[in-house]
Amino acid sequence: MHSERPPWLRTMATSVPESRALRGRRMMLEWWLESWVPRSGRVFVDVGANVGTWTHWLAPHFDRGYAVEPDPDAVVALRAKVPANVTIHPVGAWSTETTLTFSRFEQTVHTSAYFGEEGINTGPRAGLVELPCRPLDALAIAGPVDFVKCDTEGA
Repeated sequence: MHSERPPWLRTMATSVPESRALRGRRMMLEWWLESWVPRSGRVFVDVGANVGTWTHWLAPHFDRGYAVEPDPDAVVALRAKVPANVTIHPVGAWSTETTLTFSRFEQTVHTSAYFGEEGINTGPRAGLVELPCRPLDALAIAGPVDFVKCDTEGA
C-alpha cells in the first residue's frame, strides 16, 4: 500500500524496498533513512524528539534512550507513551544554558527558535513561548552514545 514516490524522492538511491522497511513491528515513517540507522546499540539520543516517533521506533533496539524536546505540549504526548528504557529531557539543545523565545504555529505542535512569522508547513505564527535550552553534554546522558538523531526546528 505504497503510493507513488514524489518526484524529488524518485531520484534518491535507497536500499529500502518499495513496500517500506519494517523494523520489528514498527514502521519507520522516514523509511528512506533506514539504511543509516544502526540495527541495535547501547544508547541513542533523539534530539528534537517531538511526540516521540523516532524515540518509539529506536527504543526496542537500544539498551537506553534519551529524548530531548523543549515543546511542553509535545513533551506531554511523549510522556504519555514513553518506552521504559527512555529518559526525557524537556529542554532544547543549544550551545549554552539559556532560555530562548520559540514561535508556536497554528497547524502543528512544532515550535521553532528560527522561523519567525511562518515555518515550513506550519501556517502563521500563533504565539510565543519561552523555553529552557542546554548543551547536550550538560544533560545526564550515560554513554557511550551509539546513535544521535537530530531534527530541530531551525535551531
